[in-house]
Amino acid sequence: GISGISIVLMKTDRPWRALGTQPRSEIVVSSLMSDLGFSCCCPSYKLVTVHRGKKRESVVPFINSYVFARFDLDAETWHQVMGVNGVNRILIGQVTDDEILKLRQQVGDDTGILSYEVKRILRRINVGDQVVLGSGVFAGTDGVVESVDDDLQIGGIKIALLGREIVVNQPLAWCEKSAPAVDDG
Repeated sequence: GISGISIVLMKTDRPWRALGTQPRSEIVVSSLMSDLGFSCCCPSYKLVTVHRGKKRESVVPFINSYVFARFDLDAETWHQVMGVNGVNRILIGQVTDDEILKLRQQVGDDTGILSYEVKRILRRINVGDQVVLGSGVFAGTDGVVESVDDDLQIGGIKIALLGREIVVNQPLAWCEKSAPAVDDG
């Protein structure tokens, strides 16, 4: 009916609002909101993980538990938005176009490829960190991170083996930061 047409006609003149979502439902909520005719933004990126030697790529939200959508906050729209499966709340206030643009730029617009700066911020293991390998052939071995490949999520870890120092490439997921040795002297 007519209400269906008015929903589809919602354009960029409406303010951006932040929606709180259930965990791991951000992408689904964004899709459902888009199906209802809302302009949505769910910044997401491609995450590459290595599990048992196999590389796996998945799309994950850049901001957990939030989706952004354009709409006026009237009673009818409030009920419609809150009726979307996975939406927990509508946050008070508005999000600016500049903030949405900045989010989109950080995740490579629609490519889902994070910028180098953002990858570096999100990375928990960095060059120079002392780590302990938690899995694989070298499990339990201490080392120092020599290099990091953000795309493959692999680090070059310098370890001591057979009286020599060698660099082994290991998945970052297998690396746990270890506390630096405390000098008591």
